[in-house]
Amino acid sequence: MDDYQRETGLNQNGGRPEETQEETMARVFEWLKREVALCREMVELLNAERAALVAMDMEKLIGFSITKKNLAIRISRLDEGLQEVAQKLAGEAEGQVVKLACLEPMVSPDEVDRLRQFRSTLAELRFEIGDRNLVNRRFAEETLGYIGDAIRMITGAIADHTSYEGRGGMRKTALAAKMISTEV
Repeated sequence: MDDYQRETGLNQNGGRPEETQEETMARVFEWLKREVALCREMVELLNAERAALVAMDMEKLIGFSITKKNLAIRISRLDEGLQEVAQKLAGEAEGQVVKLACLEPMVSPDEVDRLRQFRSTLAELRFEIGDRNLVNRRFAEETLGYIGDAIRMITGAIADHTSYEGRGGMRKTALAAKMISTEV
């Protein structure tokens, strides 16, 4: 069993032929519940990443980077599984993007609200993830820019006032005496 099968429960052919439509929809709701939980975990992780960026805690940032990658992969696998099942249930061709709204006619009236709530929650969480990711990326880029500017200022000042040439020899201007003009 590969990671895709473990995450989605689907075989490589994209389904479980012995399932009824009700069982498939129950599985879809379970996947949606897991995806919401993973997206919330990602939002929390991005908040913690922001704090680590401010503190410049490289060890935590490296750990967060690995965790973010793994969470993104898991979310992507659930999306792929949901997309595959939605395509089959909606009768769409493989490769067509199918929205969760197309599943509304296939669930009971009681579950339509539940499906809409999942859609709304996922949309909000995806917006939060994108927003926090953008803020963190900009913060990191600006911080790196400030550090780069500081290094250029320091190294530029040193280069302008050095007494040594490129090969380590003394500059002639550094050896010559400096004269102060006394003219009025």
